[in-house]
Amino acid sequence: MASQKSIEAVAPKRQRGRERVAAILDAAAQLFIEQGQAVTMTEIAARSGTAIGSLYRFFPTREALADVLLQRYAEHMRQALDALAARAPDLTPDALADALLALSLDLRTERAAAVVLADLHDASQLRQQLRQTMRTRVAGILVRAGRVPAERAADAALAVITVIRGAGALANQPNSAGAIAELRRLLQRYLAD
Repeated sequence: MASQKSIEAVAPKRQRGRERVAAILDAAAQLFIEQGQAVTMTEIAARSGTAIGSLYRFFPTREALADVLLQRYAEHMRQALDALAARAPDLTPDALADALLALSLDLRTERAAAVVLADLHDASQLRQQLRQTMRTRVAGILVRAGRVPAERAADAALAVITVIRGAGALANQPNSAGAIAELRRLLQRYLAD
């Protein structure tokens, strides 16, 4: 049991520590996207401007850091979906389409890192949980907004998720603004129907 504790991430107690951990996580996410499994703790420390000792104090292993990144993405996704669900009944189809696209675009870096990390960790169970959470919550949003009947909600959610993930993937490509605008129009029309 003691050895298990030694490999878990340590939550910072002070604001300065929380800011440092956020910088570490942001740098690590970007590096995992860029390099995949080849990322080292030394590179993460350098990119985040953190002393290697501080990095290891918060994240004793690369796996502990990866686990925290995956958990952070899952929590950010849940929070964003819950906030959207609360607003859904008051949104027009255009506003709902914009909010769904914004969700994907805002979380695209975290999602890209999560995909890489899930592959590195063979986190198929976590990946399945994230997919199910997203599908269930988007289905609930569509029903709450009055856009689809409950019996079509799961399939409609899958279609919407496919469109918004496509927008997130396109956002990383040069000259993609026009294509993203087309996806926005497609989603607006679908939600207005």
